[in-house]
Amino acid sequence: MSWLVTLHNRPMSIKFKTFTSSMHKRFFMLMLVSVGLMGMLLMIGDSSANAAERSITTIVAEPHITITEPLKRPYYLDFVVNNTGDDDILMDIIPVQGDFDAWKGNVHDRYRSINVTRVRLSPRESNDELSFRFTVPQDVQNGTYSFIFDLASENGILLGKLRYDVTIEKPVVEELPDLIMEPRYEILDGYRGETFSFQVNLTNTGSENLEFGLSANLPRGWSAKFKPRWENTRIRTIIVDPAIRNTGLEVLVSTPETTDPGLYDIEFILDNEEIGQNTLGVQLNLKGRPVIEVETSGGRLDVDAVAGSQSDLVMIVKNTGSGEAGTVRFLSQAPQYWSIQYDPSQVIDLKPGDQAEVKASIIPPDKTIPGDYYIRSVASTVLGQTELNLRINVARSEAVGVIGILLILAVVGANLALFYRMSTR
Repeated sequence: MSWLVTLHNRPMSIKFKTFTSSMHKRFFMLMLVSVGLMGMLLMIGDSSANAAERSITTIVAEPHITITEPLKRPYYLDFVVNNTGDDDILMDIIPVQGDFDAWKGNVHDRYRSINVTRVRLSPRESNDELSFRFTVPQDVQNGTYSFIFDLASENGILLGKLRYDVTIEKPVVEELPDLIMEPRYEILDGYRGETFSFQVNLTNTGSENLEFGLSANLPRGWSAKFKPRWENTRIRTIIVDPAIRNTGLEVLVSTPETTDPGLYDIEFILDNEEIGQNTLGVQLNLKGRPVIEVETSGGRLDVDAVAGSQSDLVMIVKNTGSGEAGTVRFLSQAPQYWSIQYDPSQVIDLKPGDQAEVKASIIPPDKTIPGDYYIRSVASTVLGQTELNLRINVARSEAVGVIGILLILAVVGANLALFYRMSTR
């Protein structure tokens, strides 16, 4: 009996071990396949994310600004988004950090005056019409405030980020005994050769009038003129009455055309014999001015064209000024139903001394009467525009001439046939 039990149990034991080993192998193979598939998916996801990330670039003109006198109106900080890839991109602009509600912050299309949360870009297309728009809260404290946007594809893939740091530094009033000086603007931007207006509020906290002599420390060749605000009288001294809380002083600073672009420090000095000098430092940021010129590649301003056919003209746009031109757009004024196309339609960041070629394709309508027509081609920037007037000499299409000859022959043939029939009767 014992022998039978042992014989019976042995096969059962062998069968159980074989089954367990097979299950282990299947489980192990299944784990290997799962890990491999997950790795492939991660590699594909990373590859697509990296490819998408490389196809989007952003240019932020002022990622960090300092505001000393917050204005009640909104601020606009421009940026450019470029699609450097070969595919269309539908991109969401998602605010992820910052008190956007209190600052009324959003991305704004400054030409259409609308808020933007999604942008579509064709291959190689740039959008330079967007700005970070915000309003500084009235009760804001001094400090740096960060605002971050995620740029994400419609599938949720992160393509890039926009970050703006806004530093609030309300002016520390420079104070002499019984005198307060408050500038309206501490930094002004502009172009060399212009005159800039700095406005200063003066408050006498004492009990008697204070008279101050006026002067300024300026770069060589510059000049400054002092006058009461809202008046045209030039003054060298000013009396600050304690009964008037803010006595308005305006300083007009003139810069020569030959001044190099850059940031310049200016110092205004108010001197009183009893309480000494009070100085106020401001800055002037001078930029080079772009000058746009447009001409044709051959110098001719007349173009031969055929009704219904395309004629191409190569134009040369140059920046002969001292500053970057930003975006140069091309527009045209032509007779009704004419087609004028530019390739490219805009030139971005044309630096001083650089030039670019733009092809203009002109198609007069099929039924255009032969003769001379005029087209006004315009290269436009934020600072102005340059025009190029073209004369288009339109000739009749050869196909129209052939059709006309055939019609004439048909009429002559019909008349001859009619004459023949009548002569045979």
